[in-house]
This record gives sequence, structure tokens and C-alpha cells, in this order.
Amino acid sequence: MSASAGVFQPSVLRGRLLSVAASIRVKLAVFFAVAVALILAGAGVVTYQLLRHSLLAEIERDVAMRAHTFSASHPGPPYDLDTFAAPDVFIQVQTGDGTVSARSANLAGRSLPLPDSARRGQVAEVRLSSRPLMLAAAVSSIATATTIVSNRCNVARAR
Repeated sequence: MSASAGVFQPSVLRGRLLSVAASIRVKLAVFFAVAVALILAGAGVVTYQLLRHSLLAEIERDVAMRAHTFSASHPGPPYDLDTFAAPDVFIQVQTGDGTVSARSANLAGRSLPLPDSARRGQVAEVRLSSRPLMLAAAVSSIATATTIVSNRCNVARAR
């Protein structure tokens, strides 16, 4: 046994304390970095969902408003179906039995589907040539005609 083994050595004790303190600092830094990353990711997801919901609600209001506006202002033939003059607005007029009596030029011969929810006055999401569309229907003053106005929905929709 050496004589120095039983003697108190402050440099060895100081080195151990410094390594323990450094270890706690590293652990705290990693913990707080992970916590901040999780908080930022959570805030990003919440912000995205709120913005998405708000944009989809605005699109639904716009589509319903356009359908009712067209229905109120164009009661019968001949129809001016390019009223809104926008490439993402499609208008189709159907009779009560579902026969298409007129459609806007940008539909290019295609027909819009009319789901039951749209017949009940709700805004429905449909696909036309793999394009997502928001669709609304409004009954015009001629009881046999239904006006359909669709607006492209560029916001990804997951239900």
C-alpha cells in the first residue's frame, strides 16, 4: 500500500465531480432539445389542421353560395353557364329525372355526378377524372331543374 492511497486527493475528487456535472448537463440539454422539438412538431400539426379545416369550410361556403346565386339568377333556358368565368368552376343543369340539359364549356362533354347528399343541399366531395371537386346543388325556380356548381378542391382531404 502506498502512502498516498490513504491521503485525500482533491484533484481526483474534482475530476469525478466535473464528469458527473457534465453528464447531467448533457442529459438536460438532450432532454430540453427533444422537448422543444416535440412542442414545435405538435404546434405545426395543430396549425396545419386548423388552417386546413378553415380553408375547406371556406371552399364549401363558396361552392354553396355560387350554386344558390346561379340558381336564383338564371331561372330557365337559355342558360349563360360561363357566369363565373373561372376555370375551376363547373356548372351543370339537370332535369328532375337526372337528364343533363346544359353544362358549362369547361366540362368538355363530361357530366358531374350528383350524390344524394348534394340533392339534400349539402356540399359533397366528388371526383371527376381523378380531380377532387366540391359540389353543391340548388333547385332553381323551375321545379324540374337542378343547378350544380363545382369548385376544385386543392386541399388534401383525409377522413
